[in-house]
Amino acid sequence: MFEPLARNQAAVTACRLGMLRQEGELLAHRLDSKTGERLDQLIFALTLDEFKNRVRAVAKLPVFEGPDLRRNFVREIARSYGRKQT
Repeated sequence: MFEPLARNQAAVTACRLGMLRQEGELLAHRLDSKTGERLDQLIFALTLDEFKNRVRAVAKLPVFEGPDLRRNFVREIARSYGRKQT
């Protein structure tokens, strides 16, 4: 599940290119701390079964890094679903 602000076009495009399904739109849900403006937020999601199928279909799993995310997180999860590493 990923919940970018509607105005964050880079994040919204990444969700759509990643074929996540848009589950909803929260109108005026967030508050901009600088301007006080109410902001819309989108909700994108992927079921666990969809994730498992996609992880199995990729020839070589990517490496993701970020805050609180281990370098081989995706590979470890795929291995737990029975995917052999190449």
